[in-house]
Amino acid sequence: MRTLLKFVLPVALGLASLGAFAEVETVPSLTAAPPGQVLVPERQSTLSLPKAVVLGVIEGLTEYLPVSSTGHLAVAERLLGIGGNPVEKRAAESYAIVIQGGAILAVLLVSFGRIRRMVLGIFGKDRDGLRLLANLVLAFIPAAAVGLLLQKSIRSLLYGIWPIVGAWIVGGMLILMLVRERSAGVRAAAAAPASAGKPLEALDWQASLAIGFAQAVAL
Repeated sequence: MRTLLKFVLPVALGLASLGAFAEVETVPSLTAAPPGQVLVPERQSTLSLPKAVVLGVIEGLTEYLPVSSTGHLAVAERLLGIGGNPVEKRAAESYAIVIQGGAILAVLLVSFGRIRRMVLGIFGKDRDGLRLLANLVLAFIPAAAVGLLLQKSIRSLLYGIWPIVGAWIVGGMLILMLVRERSAGVRAAAAAPASAGKPLEALDWQASLAIGFAQAVAL
């Protein structure tokens, strides 16, 4: 059910938002004309309906998988020729923000119990919920600080196709290494009881900050 929500909601919200960003195929703009000539409207393409559908499907599929949905959207926009003019670029950026709302909604639904506990913790009714909220704030700070300070540099240097592809290769190799190591460990300790690890409520502030810095690196 959880994985289904993470896939269906981004796609559904993306398709539902098509009217806002893909209703008009072209918009007119005026180009400068020499003296004595009449300005003629020039047609500029915007985010079309088929392209918007493709981006919505990519968002839904990549939110379901352990990969960067934002990176896949950026590469897909380049391959589809989106962003060739300021109007289309703004439409694509706005659309990408809207369809991320599907993933956020899925997280809120799946994690409703923990969110409720954090709210109760604010009012002093759940100590573990309050600790989880504090850890969440700590994990948020590094990524927020890096994003605010370096957003222009990140967008100009790392939003190209090749930096993203390089990150895919490195990240894919790391995932394969971890899976292989985990599989070897499971085979070596097949008779030992499985460990589910620590629950989120048991994380300390050091682990929360480490998660936050890892998220900052992911930017």
